[in-house]
Amino acid sequence: MKVLVVVASRHGATFELAQLVTSCLDSALTRTGIRAHVELADADEVTSLLDVDAVVLGSAVYFGHWLSSAHHFVDKHRSELALRPLWLFSSGPIDDPRAIEVATPADSLGARSHHVFGGRLHASDLSWSERTVVRALGVSDVDLRQLGDVTDWTTHIAATLAHEFPATTPSGRHSVAPGVTDEELLP
Repeated sequence: MKVLVVVASRHGATFELAQLVTSCLDSALTRTGIRAHVELADADEVTSLLDVDAVVLGSAVYFGHWLSSAHHFVDKHRSELALRPLWLFSSGPIDDPRAIEVATPADSLGARSHHVFGGRLHASDLSWSERTVVRALGVSDVDLRQLGDVTDWTTHIAATLAHEFPATTPSGRHSVAPGVTDEELLP
């Protein structure tokens, strides 16, 4: 099985979070006994999802919106995403992440869940105009990303994938399509 973690990040904090998601998901899948390859890719660099069994898509959030590269990824791969299990995450709120609603371009694709993680803000990473806004809002440097939150979420994803893709070949690819029994494949 191949799981692709796709990320759109502006200043690197969401990319770091996606690296953690990738690592935690790989570990969680291993604990379930699923042979999987979990790979991380930048949203701008993905050309095809042909060999991918499931997708985890995340974006940094600015003023309640995903980055344009995440929107472009969804537009480019909409038909492929609709055929695969899909999970979404957003990173960026620097206040209570549970209190924010984030509209994503993938909301119409039937994602299994959309998790909003707290973000990180370091003024030194920002452009002049972004620093001006941050100063005007009186926001200081903060990091609200939580390892336990990522671990819990990826463990849930791994359990779902283990249920939907119970049989894997030595290459790690699933041997039975999700929702299709072995009996249905026999002539």
